Amino acid sequence: MQHLDDEARDRSPLLDRDSLTRLADAAVGLDYGSPLGICLRRSLVRYVLLRRAGVGVSVHFGARKEASGGRSRIAGHAWLTLDGRPYAEEPENYQGFAVIYSYPDAENTGCPRPAGSLQSSLATL
Repeated sequence: MQHLDDEARDRSPLLDRDSLTRLADAAVGLDYGSPLGICLRRSLVRYVLLRRAGVGVSVHFGARKEASGGRSRIAGHAWLTLDGRPYAEEPENYQGFAVIYSYPDAENTGCPRPAGSLQSSLATL
């Protein structure tokens, strides 16, 4: 993540925040069928483009336990926050995930962790 952050600082933005978000989503959508899903690629591409534009977003990776058909599995999700609130993300996509990793680290930026912290959610996994 530090490498992506350093790279983002070396460039100047060409578009505004909303246009960059739409451009990132369109580029990521070209490989929609990936077995890893779209959220990781979308979050990382958005992160780099928005940081280049000087937008102070943070990226978060989370996990939650899901049950289906009598079986349980661990699901993962990645999303961005801006000013401590989810950015360009529907609530049903990030709610219930225990945050495993944030960059920049939420404790160092003063930004609250979204959707609960790992420590408070470990018991549910």
